[in-house]
Amino acid sequence: MGARVVADIIFDLGSKASLAVYVVWIEMLPADNLDEAHRQAGHMLSPWIAHFHDPGKMAGKAIAETLGAEDRVAWDFYLTYRPGDRWGETPPRPQAWTHQLAGAVWANPFRYRTGEALKRELSKMISTCIAKASMRSD
Repeated sequence: MGARVVADIIFDLGSKASLAVYVVWIEMLPADNLDEAHRQAGHMLSPWIAHFHDPGKMAGKAIAETLGAEDRVAWDFYLTYRPGDRWGETPPRPQAWTHQLAGAVWANPFRYRTGEALKRELSKMISTCIAKASMRSD
């Protein structure tokens, strides 16, 4: 649900958005596989959205470690980064983040969102990211 919410927000913004969106499909549940990632990605086609399949959970492990949770995997996570942030050996610390991992204490329960609360939080995160990007380019 969350990846589609992000896609909907991006579609609504259209060319006003100075964003790059990366959706990483991580195999965490039995139904998570390359075919399902392709199927879901087909619902979110946009020049601003790039899809990646990560069966080895490398991105999820790196993100979790950046958030202070070694030996965990961040999945169903939504992160925004500051304009100019680049991934090197490890990802940079996100500007903002939220997740859908109910009961995952390591993932900070105060950042847990679902349903309408997730939509509102993602909209706020993306709007803030766009505002900071436009201030940087002015």
